[in-house]
Amino acid sequence: RRRHTRCSRDWSSDVCSSDLPVERAGRVASLVAGLDDRELRRIAAGLDVDVTLAGLMAELAVRCAPDVALLAVTPVRWEVVAADADAPRVWLLAVAGGMVVAAPEAGGQASAVSGLRVRVSFPTFLRLIAGVVTLDGAVHDGRAEVAGPPEVRACLAARLPEVPASSDH
Repeated sequence: RRRHTRCSRDWSSDVCSSDLPVERAGRVASLVAGLDDRELRRIAAGLDVDVTLAGLMAELAVRCAPDVALLAVTPVRWEVVAADADAPRVWLLAVAGGMVVAAPEAGGQASAVSGLRVRVSFPTFLRLIAGVVTLDGAVHDGRAEVAGPPEVRACLAARLPEVPASSDH
């Protein structure tokens, strides 16, 4: 891919959201590491939110495979708020056919599914998947809302990458 600018911090020409499902969290980690909030929002605005979420949610489902028994009873409802839409993108992390799967909720409407509810902005979701911030850190900073059973929250938090020791959280 050719660089459109000479600015070394301008990733908009270097990162294509179609790359993310293939390289997933490793690529996201290199994308968001060290970016301030303003810069991350700018980069996130240039990504295809739906394509990026599809790839990263699929990876999260794989990470959560050992928790199939817990997620069969208590699914996780992700509400990801992006700047390009009024309503959040809603994804369910649940069990189907004996496997943990991630799927967009039909029409993005609230479902009767009870379980853990996680609401974050798209940039915060990228930071969580990349391990730049912990789930507890995001909640503490007011960047995430989490409601539901604490054991499911702890399980989910354990499946997100660990934050390097040099990080803020």
